[in-house]
Amino acid sequence: MSSLVNRQLLGKVTRPAVALPVDTCPKKFDAITRGHNGRTYAFARERVYQMWYDDDLHQKASYLITELFPGGPRSVSAALTNSRSGVTTLIDRRTAYRFRWNRRHKRFQLARNTPQHFPPNITITPQTAFEWVDGNQIILSGDKFVIYDAYWNMATFAGLTKRYFPKLPKDLLGIVYTGGNTLLMFTKRNTVKVYNVKKYRVLQEYPLKINEYFGCLL
Repeated sequence: MSSLVNRQLLGKVTRPAVALPVDTCPKKFDAITRGHNGRTYAFARERVYQMWYDDDLHQKASYLITELFPGGPRSVSAALTNSRSGVTTLIDRRTAYRFRWNRRHKRFQLARNTPQHFPPNITITPQTAFEWVDGNQIILSGDKFVIYDAYWNMATFAGLTKRYFPKLPKDLLGIVYTGGNTLLMFTKRNTVKVYNVKKYRVLQEYPLKINEYFGCLL
């Protein structure tokens, strides 16, 4: 049986995900994205931390990545969500896994024809990923970025970060909210930066108590 078929079988969703016991907060997160379901997902080593609101009540839980994203990678180096298609893409080094949310079982399931290894025209190994205000899916590493089409697994454009994204925080991990010209950027130092797209700069920065935001203990 091919590895792709095997992953598709593993990725079938038949039950809700089983949460892990509350444990010590990670020293750092590897990736973060806000899903099409409105929930935020932060990845650290083999765990994923899920945060959401239910009837205006703050909910939080953590899982093994392979439990909430069956058939997915054991660790994640970058993550992004396409707001139009609803697909969340997890990237482990140079391999991309596409997922859709299963409302019935409250967990993700693998999309078709996934995972896929990056083609030769994607020369970077992503350290950050996000959807920009224009809907483009961006994968980024240092001073280089690529506009990535996850469905076709191809780069549609490549360029220098500072030329197209002036004053983008160097410690950016992902974008957790987009509203008009305002972006909320989660950083590798566990802070949230308010970035104005028209002014191309950070307006404010707030420290985040991750034990209050995610399901973990300091």
